[in-house]
Amino acid sequence: MPDTTLLGYLLERFSGAEYVFSIVLLLAATWAFRYLGGLKPNRKQLLALGAAAVLWLIGIGGHRLWEFYAARFPKDVAGILVPRIKGDDRGNSLQQRLVSTLDAALASEAPEVRMQVHACDKAVVEDVGLTKAHESARKVGRKYRAMLVLWGNGDAAGRFFPRLTVVDERPPTEQERTYGVLDIRNIELPSMLVSEPAYLAHFVAGFARYGENQYGPALAHFEAALRWPVPGERRTDVAAIHFFAGACCWLIAQGQSDMAERFDNAIDHYTAVLEPVTKAGNAELWAATQNNLGNAYSSLPTGDRAGNLRKAIDCHEAALRVRTQDRFPVDWAMTQNNLGAAYAQLPTGDRAGNLRKAIDCYEAALRVYTEKSFPGDWAMTQNNLGNAYADLLQAEDRVENLRKAIGCYTAVLRVYTEAAFPYEHDFVMGNLRDAQAELDALGGAAD
Repeated sequence: MPDTTLLGYLLERFSGAEYVFSIVLLLAATWAFRYLGGLKPNRKQLLALGAAAVLWLIGIGGHRLWEFYAARFPKDVAGILVPRIKGDDRGNSLQQRLVSTLDAALASEAPEVRMQVHACDKAVVEDVGLTKAHESARKVGRKYRAMLVLWGNGDAAGRFFPRLTVVDERPPTEQERTYGVLDIRNIELPSMLVSEPAYLAHFVAGFARYGENQYGPALAHFEAALRWPVPGERRTDVAAIHFFAGACCWLIAQGQSDMAERFDNAIDHYTAVLEPVTKAGNAELWAATQNNLGNAYSSLPTGDRAGNLRKAIDCHEAALRVRTQDRFPVDWAMTQNNLGAAYAQLPTGDRAGNLRKAIDCYEAALRVYTEKSFPGDWAMTQNNLGNAYADLLQAEDRVENLRKAIGCYTAVLRVYTEAAFPYEHDFVMGNLRDAQAELDALGGAAD
């Protein structure tokens, strides 16, 4: 049962040094009080008590300020912040042991990554609910300029049940935005393996490189973490590692000679997530994995192309059962765009019908992806919509569809300017010229 007294409240929030300082000052103030007049209060005693109170405030405040600046990370360092751990002893021995072992493991296992591990006196507790706890961790992490906050609960046996919060979501790269490779920001780490500092070092080093868009080195660290043996019933514990490893495989595959193998590896990693993770157990991770698995199947250049795209469609539609427009509007729009891309590429069945489904998906995504709020995503989706209209070869009104395509491409150029996006600008200009030339040939140029 928690201690609800004032003394218990204070002791719960004091570090070991502050606790010792307070006891010493209390003993000194007691001796001074008796030396200056015994038990009967007088002016000298009151002044001494006032001086002791001021000294206590200065001492505690100075120590907190020193701790803050000592724990704050330099701007050029990827920082891992370890707040006080619920269930730890008053000396914070579990917290200190975690910091020292992880710091040493990073220096040994990932010397190429500029990372530091610091402790702080703040606490992040799960009692308020996971969502609020992660938000609290982000708030603390921003204060100390951390990249990751490693927090959780401890117990009397010295075990630690960890969670990892990504402090700030980085803007997606152009490659990531094209297909919506999604990060997950609230990560539950394997409780059975966190006592292995080398394992934890590989995971956080991999995540740091991932955040720097260095997907090859990141993948090497994630795969090193996955080499630790995990019993079948604990596969959920390493699901997040498989997720990020799959994202790395997908991202580094583009245009490479081993592209098919990389996409196959991504599919294997995402499948390894979905085997233990259920929609009911972790809906956010399940939906993100379905979305990314769909992207991997859409990108796979080998095998049955139509079959792979049907698998992609199934994955994106599964993700949309969790990612509704009301609950997750941006993720919903991302997956709608991906679903539209899969339908637009599907080579079998009713081609015009597939393209109309793609158009419906793109137009749905544009209800969220507005030009003002999401200019990059809006431009990408507008271009996809223009392509779908331009590809409607067998439609009943070819002239009208070409005019719609031209309208989409023209709108895209408001974002994809030649100065800011030269490659994208040239690509869209090519689409626009082709559509305009065909429209002119059909005699359907606008008046």
